[in-house]
Amino acid sequence: MQYKIVEESDTDKLTKTVQNLLDDDWELEGGPFCFQQDNTTIFAQALSLDERESGQKLARLLGITQNQIPPNTEEIRNEIRERLTQLMDAKNSKTGSD
Repeated sequence: MQYKIVEESDTDKLTKTVQNLLDDDWELEGGPFCFQQDNTTIFAQALSLDERESGQKLARLLGITQNQIPPNTEEIRNEIRERLTQLMDAKNSKTGSD
């Protein structure tokens, strides 16, 4: 299990960062919070990642058992995400040109 606290002074940047992490299977831990640091308001959000669950999702996506996933899972997930993005972009550009 991994834990992370994301901090930003800009709420839009925090929102984008948190959304990207949620898209990567991270889960929110509690609600957002803020604090003062050097006369600046810092907005933060805690998140966690259960790598076992993430591996289960990847295995379902690939149609394999979890023990068939090699140790470099993060690299494979990024490669799959990139390929899916390319396919979706190609589909969207084809749909837009019809």
